[in-house]
Amino acid sequence: MKKITVLLLAAALIFGCVQSGVCAKTDVRGDYTGDGEVTSDDAIYLLRYTLFPNSYPVYSDADFTGDGEITSDDAIYLLRYTLFPGSYPIELGYSEGLTYTVNADGKTCTVTGPGTFFGASLNIPASIDNYTVTDIGENAFKKGYNYKTIKLPATLKTIGDTAFGWCDAVKAISIPDSVRSIAADAFYGCTALVSADLGDGVSSIGIRAFYGCCSLEEVVLPKELSVISNYTFFGCTSLKTVTLRGGVEQIKDYAFKSCSALEDIYFPGDTDEWNGLSKGKEWDADTGDYTVHCTDGNVFSYSPGLKYRKSSDGNSWTVIDIGTFDGADLVIPASYEGLPVTSIGRQAFCDCDSITSVTIPKSVTSSDDCAFDGCASIKKVYYKGETADWMNISFGDAAANPLYAGAELIINGSAVTMIVVPGSVTEIGSGQFAGCHGLEEVNMGSKVTRIGSEAFDSCADLWRVTLSGSPLLAEIDDYAFNGCEKLQSVIFPDSVTSIGRYVLQGCESLATATLGSGITSIPAMAFKGCMSLKTLTIKGKLTSIGASAFAGCISLETVKFSGTRAEWFAIEKGNSWKNATGRFTVQCTDGYIYPDTENLTFSANGSSCTVTGYSVKPDLNLTIPSSWNGYSVTAIGSAAFKNCASIVNLTIPATVTSIAADAFYGCTSLNTILYSGTKAQWNAVSKAAGWNASTGSYVIRCLDGDISE
Repeated sequence: MKKITVLLLAAALIFGCVQSGVCAKTDVRGDYTGDGEVTSDDAIYLLRYTLFPNSYPVYSDADFTGDGEITSDDAIYLLRYTLFPGSYPIELGYSEGLTYTVNADGKTCTVTGPGTFFGASLNIPASIDNYTVTDIGENAFKKGYNYKTIKLPATLKTIGDTAFGWCDAVKAISIPDSVRSIAADAFYGCTALVSADLGDGVSSIGIRAFYGCCSLEEVVLPKELSVISNYTFFGCTSLKTVTLRGGVEQIKDYAFKSCSALEDIYFPGDTDEWNGLSKGKEWDADTGDYTVHCTDGNVFSYSPGLKYRKSSDGNSWTVIDIGTFDGADLVIPASYEGLPVTSIGRQAFCDCDSITSVTIPKSVTSSDDCAFDGCASIKKVYYKGETADWMNISFGDAAANPLYAGAELIINGSAVTMIVVPGSVTEIGSGQFAGCHGLEEVNMGSKVTRIGSEAFDSCADLWRVTLSGSPLLAEIDDYAFNGCEKLQSVIFPDSVTSIGRYVLQGCESLATATLGSGITSIPAMAFKGCMSLKTLTIKGKLTSIGASAFAGCISLETVKFSGTRAEWFAIEKGNSWKNATGRFTVQCTDGYIYPDTENLTFSANGSSCTVTGYSVKPDLNLTIPSSWNGYSVTAIGSAAFKNCASIVNLTIPATVTSIAADAFYGCTSLNTILYSGTKAQWNAVSKAAGWNASTGSYVIRCLDGDISE
């Protein structure tokens, strides 16, 4: 029979169609052709090996007859296996050459490394040199990139720290029931691992044991396990199903964080027991929309009861109403009835002031007007995408953003405190970060062309905005930085040609501002209420300043203007554009315009000058300057402010030595004259008859006391 079989194999060798050349390493003992199964082709390959060993290498144990040699008898045995596998079994051989240390009991050992073993199929034996294998040591097979299969013995009790960390070709692992503990990082970074059969005897799994096993799809936890440690399954992005088997009492911090595909958790207790289970910080942060299946019903990771409307093309959903949901933590699902949830409808959650947190999936790309208007209790917004993805959400207005009430934005488990806008982003949309609590710094990306209305409105903690990295930035819309009360300085690049109304209104800490050369108009209320603003630099040729543009800028001292005094006077200025500002000086290219002089007229006489009147009628407060264009103001001319009934408070400097007839005739509202000299100096001022006729009563407040008139 043997002779006949050899002849058959020889014939097959001549006429058979098999692979030639060097065979790839295989996972299955006897699969020399590398096609995933053991057939007669492998027997033929093994016969060729016996004839031409250099051309047909064998990478695993081929001594099937057990006689210590690889001959044609082994090829015959392999052929018999293909015909009668039950009678001629192929047992997976154990890996040889492993290193080990003998344990303290003198009977067992710990496998410490691969030693001289370099195969792709790692099969750890139950004993080595008559020592029972009970432990796999720390880092024993770390970074075993060539291992495609791993088999563990039934004698094993412990798997050490990082024992199989970064074995990134292994697709499956079966832990024997004999194993009691799996240490920290044991299978860390095994990115190809699809299935892990954890033995029933395992009572302890260390932190990060399966961290980053991004191909792992399903996990059944041992019934002896009581604690799921920190980060155990962190980043297992393909994990869909988790089954708990009785013993789990605690899930620690970040245990399933970023398991973005998670759909089902099977829990052996009732819903009250699940809700009472101790769960650590962000144990399920950035997971998929999952359902916990309990013995008496389901617990959802998303908010049940919401109302939806299907899109016109039938391919997605919009959340349109809170429906029957009455919880505090609103979680919008990524999908509903098999289709993605892509938008939040107009006024969907308007006035739902019981909501304290909102979770938004990456699938949502738009939120319509007032979607979260009146949701004053929202403190945290969890987003299941990246910062760049958040910037792709289109908000109808600031109230469409759940941050608007002053909530924190939490991405990847951390509150957003600084934003570096990615280079791929071309626009910061309307209301994009409106109300974001905790946001402190923003650095604009290189391709941003526009900052939309209310983009950073009411970001109360924002203290630094860097726009210089955006050479394409041209437009900054209404209310863009309104109410950013900690913002200290802003520089609008020369590329900016348009800034909106109220753009920096209420920025109470803003001390300096620079308007680039492209800005030719300052709109209404642009800097209203910037009470700390001291220095404003204007690099462009302004044509207009809107109404109340600088109203309430009580600290304003200096405006640096790139044009001449004549050009400054030619700027069209809106009503009350500088109402209640500080007494500021405008520094022009050909000289200074001193405080409160731009609307007054003067006539020079030698080294001094006289105030002769005004071009714009004074209102509540009138300040006569002590100098004008280098001339000392020494006189107030005849009828200069006659019938200015709106003047209530009048400031006169001590440089004035004469006041002409009718200078303040008919100033019926006059209440106070603030004089910067002494009472004696005031009395020495030459005052023509009728200078203060028909003014009513007022008080003159001098440096050394008051004089009543």
